[in-house]
Amino acid sequence: MRIDSKLHIAGLPILEVRRFLRGTMHHSAWDERWLRQTLSLSTGRTGNVTAQLVAEKYIEPSPDHKGTWRNTSKGNALACASAAPPLLRQSAQRKLDELLNRVRFVNSPECEFLYWVGEVVLFGRMLTQKARISDVDLSVRLDRKYKRGDLLEGGGAPSRDSATERTIISKLLRKDLLARIGGAALSQKSFPIDKHG
Repeated sequence: MRIDSKLHIAGLPILEVRRFLRGTMHHSAWDERWLRQTLSLSTGRTGNVTAQLVAEKYIEPSPDHKGTWRNTSKGNALACASAAPPLLRQSAQRKLDELLNRVRFVNSPECEFLYWVGEVVLFGRMLTQKARISDVDLSVRLDRKYKRGDLLEGGGAPSRDSATERTIISKLLRKDLLARIGGAALSQKSFPIDKHG
């Protein structure tokens, strides 16, 4: 979902409302005090903002605790919405090419990571013919390079634990990449991945 940063909801800048909803999206219940403190509202204004957010279906009463609220699906969608301008196709392609170059490095014989990049799947708007796209949707699968107990060249065991290794690869692949994992797949394209070794 894309939003225009110049819009207002309940008389507040949409980005402020989004910031608040991001902070509450993983809570099953929150009270008006949280809204008042987060958005620096007066007590009277807090009640008006709450009523407008309910009327526009961004929040609803929480069934768990009387006098509290929770985000609706629409509220969570706004919380996750982007206000960034759409990418030109050429910029998105350049970012995708940069990622695939990082994948080639991770899968090269010179790289001593414990995991290969087993598959990269592109899906979403990038597969359409539009000149401007909202983002680059990717899914990346990592596969273990070595089975448990395997030794590296020279008889040494892999030096990093699996969780650390996956984190390092994830950071390397995400570096400067405008991408997200998830979203509705319109269609998909898999890239052939070469595993050296």
